[in-house]
Amino acid sequence: MKELVILSGKGGTGKTSLTAAFASMAENAVLCDADVDAADLHLLMAPDILRTTDFKGGNEAVIDPQGCSACGMCRALCRFDAIRQDGNLFSVDSIACEGCGVCVDFCPEQTIEFPQTTCGQWFISDTRFGPMIHARLGIAEENSGRLVALVREETRKLAKAQGFTTILTDGPPGIGCPVIASIGQANAILIVTEPTVSGLHDMERLGKLAAHFKVPAMICINKYDLNPDKTVAIETIAQDHHMEVAGKIPFDPSFTLAMVQGKSVMEAFPESPTAQSIAQIWKRVNGRIAIPSNGEGGLSATRSGHFGHCDVFTLVDVANGEITNVSTLANGEHVHGGCMVPVNLLASNNVTALVVGGIGMRPLMGFRQVGIEVYHDAERAEIEPVVMDLIQGKLPMIREDQVCGGGGQH
Repeated sequence: MKELVILSGKGGTGKTSLTAAFASMAENAVLCDADVDAADLHLLMAPDILRTTDFKGGNEAVIDPQGCSACGMCRALCRFDAIRQDGNLFSVDSIACEGCGVCVDFCPEQTIEFPQTTCGQWFISDTRFGPMIHARLGIAEENSGRLVALVREETRKLAKAQGFTTILTDGPPGIGCPVIASIGQANAILIVTEPTVSGLHDMERLGKLAAHFKVPAMICINKYDLNPDKTVAIETIAQDHHMEVAGKIPFDPSFTLAMVQGKSVMEAFPESPTAQSIAQIWKRVNGRIAIPSNGEGGLSATRSGHFGHCDVFTLVDVANGEITNVSTLANGEHVHGGCMVPVNLLASNNVTALVVGGIGMRPLMGFRQVGIEVYHDAERAEIEPVVMDLIQGKLPMIREDQVCGGGGQH
């Protein structure tokens, strides 16, 4: 079971919309909205709530007027000015009370009760993309970190009990307690940022937090084309902090229009530039990469210069930006005019991305038709560095002017 947590240094970067887009492509996944202070993933998921549970956290002082001697000790000790006095009647302002318990401990009559309070609710729901665990913290309530931890714990329980292999978590913004509670035990985090001064600064702080807790971090730059210079600066800082740039999303009004419709951009505008970019990011960080290989294949093998006539395909499984498994697949018999054989072979083996040095137009169109992204690297013979560059978003997709002519020899 793998968990990817989507975070941002501040609100409004597109974090939740990106989570919803990932949810529409993920298989066997459970969703978790850990942004409990301002939960909004439900606006796009339209969940059918199956179970509601109160969340109790913290305490609130309550004065029993029958036992109170009106000594005023509680009011004198309260640093939050939460004790109200009306003649000889003392009471606690529930909004001002911070639940510190000083008045409870020092009341000479021991007439102040300290019950646990209900701070919010958490939910188990069903959505069109699978189960979802989410919560709502009450107005001005505290203990959001505890609620985040609870929501993630319940998500893991559900995923384990029902056999889900992936958890997609929409995390809170910033670097505070709720964020810290959202990244523990995560396999990787994806930081969504924007090409602005504040976006760069917030990304760097979040990256340092991830490094402190030893959680691998990747970067997604939203609206990267609005400020190319800042985008380059973000990429440079990401490299300096050993964070992979998983991908970049262009400015596209369809992102917002989809949100207004209550849908993910993959549902509302599947052919938009944003949807195309997000699909590439997802397939790079969660999918199966195929490399035409010589000999027995494997990460230490060399790449085949003849796509259709390679000995084997090296298959690299990636989850949350990390290589989880490497296997090989024997190439099918490739006769003249049969260049669609590898297309059908790789599609039937759940390949999502392919890296080639060259390829003919007909198989390229075939791969596009079955949803396999084709990337280009005509320089290096080694397999492992090419795979790592693809995961890190450094390989370009092949252009039509780079395809080979005649006979399907690649």
